[in-house]
Amino acid sequence: MLRSKSSLGVAIGLALQGAASTPAIAQEPTAGSGLEEVVVTATRREESVQDIPISVTAISAETLDAFGISSTDTVALLTPGLTFGTQVLYAQPYIRGIGSDLTSIGTDTSVAMYVDGVYQARAYLLFQNLNNVERIEVLKGPQGALYGRNATGGAINIVTRRPEAGFTGDIEATGGNDNLLAGKAYLSGGSEQFAASFAGYVRNHDGYYENLTTGNDVEEQDDFGGMVKARWTPNDANELTLSVDASNVEGAIGAFASQFGTDNVLASQFPGACFPSDPHKTCADQEQRVIDNNYQRNRGATARWESEFNPFDLVVVGGWRESKSRSAIDVDASDAPIIWFANQPPRDDGRPGETYEMWSVEPQLISNSDGPFSWLLGGMYLKDKGDLFVTIDVLNTISIQTENHFRGEAFAAYAEGSYAFGSDDRWKATAGVRYADETKETRDTSQFFYLGGFANGTATPPTEYPDQEQSWDDVLGSFSLSYDLGFGNAYARWAQGFKSGAFNLNSPGTVGVDPENIDSYELGIKTTLADGRVQLNAAAFFYDYKDIQVQSIDSASGGSIIQNAATAEVKGFEADMRAQLTDRFQLQAGVSYIDGEYTDFPNATVSVPCSSLGIPAPINCTPGDPTSPAAGVPKPDLSGNTMPYAPEFSGNIAAIYTLPVSFGSFEFSALVSHTGDYFFDPVNRLEQDAYTLVNASASFHSLDDRWSIMLWSNNLTDEEYLSFLDPVQFGDFGHWADPQTYGITLGFSF
Repeated sequence: MLRSKSSLGVAIGLALQGAASTPAIAQEPTAGSGLEEVVVTATRREESVQDIPISVTAISAETLDAFGISSTDTVALLTPGLTFGTQVLYAQPYIRGIGSDLTSIGTDTSVAMYVDGVYQARAYLLFQNLNNVERIEVLKGPQGALYGRNATGGAINIVTRRPEAGFTGDIEATGGNDNLLAGKAYLSGGSEQFAASFAGYVRNHDGYYENLTTGNDVEEQDDFGGMVKARWTPNDANELTLSVDASNVEGAIGAFASQFGTDNVLASQFPGACFPSDPHKTCADQEQRVIDNNYQRNRGATARWESEFNPFDLVVVGGWRESKSRSAIDVDASDAPIIWFANQPPRDDGRPGETYEMWSVEPQLISNSDGPFSWLLGGMYLKDKGDLFVTIDVLNTISIQTENHFRGEAFAAYAEGSYAFGSDDRWKATAGVRYADETKETRDTSQFFYLGGFANGTATPPTEYPDQEQSWDDVLGSFSLSYDLGFGNAYARWAQGFKSGAFNLNSPGTVGVDPENIDSYELGIKTTLADGRVQLNAAAFFYDYKDIQVQSIDSASGGSIIQNAATAEVKGFEADMRAQLTDRFQLQAGVSYIDGEYTDFPNATVSVPCSSLGIPAPINCTPGDPTSPAAGVPKPDLSGNTMPYAPEFSGNIAAIYTLPVSFGSFEFSALVSHTGDYFFDPVNRLEQDAYTLVNASASFHSLDDRWSIMLWSNNLTDEEYLSFLDPVQFGDFGHWADPQTYGITLGFSF
């Protein structure tokens, strides 16, 4: 797997020049040239994305910058089929309708994320600042063999930049509306034997929400972070790469909610209170309390060892990560002290609301000999632990606090082999298998009440719950058959996915839920036409999805409940195009169609606003309402309902036009991304209307490409849409995504 300087440079250069499915755009195509080849590591080895029988969207660093993609949640703008929700500090990605809104410790996402080959286990770790990226690869569909842990929906690979010999660097400074100040820097230097790099970023802006109660702007952002990376190559057959990173997120991003809808119990019971539903306005009376309780601090380390033998390469990737965080939200969004929720310790003593730590190691043997047969053997071991404190304060009258301690361990062994056969080895069959074994346990779980409110109340004796431990194992498979058409390839693929079971830690004493399982069937074609100037790819897919983990609020107990929602089916179609229309103009476009519904979901515990704790129930909780979980009303059958975060139609179109002049070049880019209607909940009561986002920029690059200046705007039309919308007993609450932002960026390279 070790590469010489020249081959490595070519691989990185090709990867940076483009992407696949919705690919990156080459910056400086030569006269008469076609599109650049895109090399990815989605199959754990370097291959052209047009050759592998997997739906992959790869996006280069240049494309991220050109279209204003600065964090993982905005990657969806260039990836049809990816919907990326955020809730306070937690990321909620869905690929082709498969994802999860579970955020409690001990639960897992349905889309796996890897940074330099290291699995990121917690939901908030999926929200990443993209300041030091070589490329991003979005693998669509279950990846049960090679990326088996919790990848029922797919996987997102982030590959950071590799230190190179010589001395290079680039620096950017950005200013924008709402007092946006941001900067990032990258420095790399060394020799062929040893090189090191540093990458850092900072981002600050004022709040996008206005608090009508205090008159302040809230949800300001104050982020910074960095990575130091070193590469040691003692000889042509061995290489060691080490990196350490740290980041700090301050400010109440996503923490100020808005109340919605006619079912707002709070508005009906507190008519004198302020409940704004206008975008980016709140009446939160707990402003400082929320601000003080929102931060996330991460640090980690990664080690990668590569050795070249005959006939295989040895690759070992190890990772460690520790995070400390607190998050809070004034759920009622009013000027009345009604509901406040936080990850916060009992009688706040300054400790984090959540601490989390994980260790992982993944060894691989990858064949490197010529011939029709290639293979890969690997294993994975992961151990993690975490502590979580949850506080719910209601009416300054009663405070419920829960303490949880989690431990987890996961082991997997996997193998994959490919065999080329037939005339000119045009046929290729690939089969993979993975064995997964996982154990989770909770310890010393307790819950207690403060009568009279959290601030000044009296604590009752805690209720202590017995420790729980559960183990699950499974064998997953995959198989694909592809045929080289001469101008591309066609393939058929079957793959399975497995998502680990979970505990109801926010409702202690309740039983856990079983793992999710999915079978995927996909037919696809990837073509390169018009002398390499046009790429057209398409795929049709069908999923059989079982034991889906769904979260809701039990109106009887008020607790968060996770349940297995029987079965669902997802079918759809995707197509994308990339074209070098002229030497100066490139165009890319993609479209996705998803039809996902629950096929068997009886006796569902659903979330609709139904009051408790002495507040009279509204009309919609009376017997006879089919969506009401009121006492005596049968639980509804949601079979046939549409799955959440599964827009029927989504698509994008993006273009870059370069205009050379005698003293440099101008570059103009535009991205239009459309997302169709989708639901936030299995009941299909809460819906996000279709919306279209536009990002645009105009830049000038000096003749020697040493400096640049860019004018840009994201969400150019100031579209209003929600990052999440959740039902609770007291009313629906949600959060509006960022409004229009604009600014200027200065860049310098050397």
